[in-house]
Amino acid sequence: MADSTTAVVVSSKTCYLPPQVLIVEYSFPGVGTSSTSSNLVELELPAPLNTDYLHMPVTNLTGQAYAIQLIGILASSNSTDLDLHLLNKNDISKIDTINQVFSMISINKSSHQYDIGDPVIMNCDDPMENKLYVYLNNNDGGNATGTVSLKLIYISVRDRA
Repeated sequence: MADSTTAVVVSSKTCYLPPQVLIVEYSFPGVGTSSTSSNLVELELPAPLNTDYLHMPVTNLTGQAYAIQLIGILASSNSTDLDLHLLNKNDISKIDTINQVFSMISINKSSHQYDIGDPVIMNCDDPMENKLYVYLNNNDGGNATGTVSLKLIYISVRDRA
């Protein structure tokens, strides 16, 4: 397994549409000016606990998502030219391969994408983990990213290995 940093889950919420949509906000250290990540950032994927039948929407998010249907992604930092890559495998050498499942390019301070086709993204670690991974490339020569904020909006489609 590769070296990585775990992002802090700032908040995680559900809303019942149906299906139940999760909104998870993360915060993690960024990179300096004109630099790239030296390791990946782990994003743990909480899921509704499938035994919590008393609440709708389910309020217990101690379950684990191993595959998600991505509905939206929001990102912000201090950089005016940040590339953010989402991977399904904890291996930094998988940038620009089939394991790079989503990218946001040239983010100027903040960006959001909702109309992304709702792709299903599954963790490909062995053994399977309830995580996705972020790689950062800051092309801004004048601004470090500072703390990066990322919000994933998704539906858990597989909650156990």
